[in-house]
Amino acid sequence: MTSPLYDLDELVLQCRNERARNYIREAVSSYRAGAFRAAIVSTWIAVCFDIMQKFHELAIAGDAAAGKEAEALERIRANGDVTAALRFEKDLLNKAKSPFELVNNLEYIDLTRLYDDRNRCAHPSFVADGEAYSPPGELARLHIRNAVTVLLMHPPAQGKYALDRLLTDVRSQLFPRKVDEAQAWLANGAMRRPRDSLTRNFVAVLIKDYLIGEADYLERSRYSSALKAVRNLHHQQWNEAVQAHCSPVIRQLDDTKLGVVVEFFSICKEAWGLVEADVSQRVLSFIRELPSDKFDVIENALPFDAFAKEAKKRIARSTVDEIESVFWFDLPASVADRLIDIYLRSRSFAEANKNGRLLTMYASELAVEHAQRIITESAANEEIVGSFDFPGLLNALHKKTEGVRELGDFVTLLNDSGLGGFADDIPP
Repeated sequence: MTSPLYDLDELVLQCRNERARNYIREAVSSYRAGAFRAAIVSTWIAVCFDIMQKFHELAIAGDAAAGKEAEALERIRANGDVTAALRFEKDLLNKAKSPFELVNNLEYIDLTRLYDDRNRCAHPSFVADGEAYSPPGELARLHIRNAVTVLLMHPPAQGKYALDRLLTDVRSQLFPRKVDEAQAWLANGAMRRPRDSLTRNFVAVLIKDYLIGEADYLERSRYSSALKAVRNLHHQQWNEAVQAHCSPVIRQLDDTKLGVVVEFFSICKEAWGLVEADVSQRVLSFIRELPSDKFDVIENALPFDAFAKEAKKRIARSTVDEIESVFWFDLPASVADRLIDIYLRSRSFAEANKNGRLLTMYASELAVEHAQRIITESAANEEIVGSFDFPGLLNALHKKTEGVRELGDFVTLLNDSGLGGFADDIPP
């Protein structure tokens, strides 16, 4: 794939540092005037100013090594020490690469070429006698583009230091769990204009921490908000990271850990389409064959369309004890259907009482169709009709199930269903 032809004016605007931006603007003007040597020299000066400014920013943020570099610069300026300044300039790219990780190895090579070409342009001793170094316009343009895209447009922290700071932020209890707030937080920091590698590494660590770590629910909610925020900010890099790391991480997990995987995909739904076939089949099989002690996973699986079919298959085999073991925030319709099926097949007064009490507890969560079914079909089961808790269930349906009162005369409904003997237990 060929690199895009960057608009030079747009490159100028992307520079973070004002002084570096001025020199890049001068480099662009020189390039357009055909003064290619001047363009290359101005570009190198912009790089120097940008790196030095980043030393100051890191020093303010508490980086001790950057503080020493900033102090050295101040001494050079205060003393007017030209020799020390040249020495500092010569070693500037090495420091930018390590320990500060402002550039990676390939970017370091590109900027070293800029430094070498700047020397050819600015120092007559670097060329043969009687010859002037005449760089082509394409080379000057390339240096301008490289300087901006690999260094000048980025925040001062981009390597391991930046990754550590991002993870520290997300792991903090102060990091927001709402996606829009998390997006605003990250967009004003290292995720504003990150290198692709930083974004991919950040997403990879978040996935591992969510799926493999021992994070509690609140921690996982911060990880998920960060993941969604990064996806909104840098969609392509997010997709690449999820595709590269999600499946290998899940393969490391034993079956007892797959409940967290279901939770992860129910929250980060976009990630599901990026996993490999063996992983997706394993997760679907896990949902379909959920053990009783993991039945609460259904609550995360059911709302996600990709999981709903397998979740409903498992619900169709569920027991009252399994349903009762889950603290439902909202009782799903398919779970209510299953609970009513079990209730209507009660084989003893004890079963009818137990199942009826559970339906009574969730009466406000039932749909009017559920209430109608219970009323119209209960009369056929003597164990239900004769159970101690049946009148309480009818009363709860009348009082709590939305839409039941709008059906008309509740007593008439009971009479029509063969349950007229319970009409006196229903308050007006």
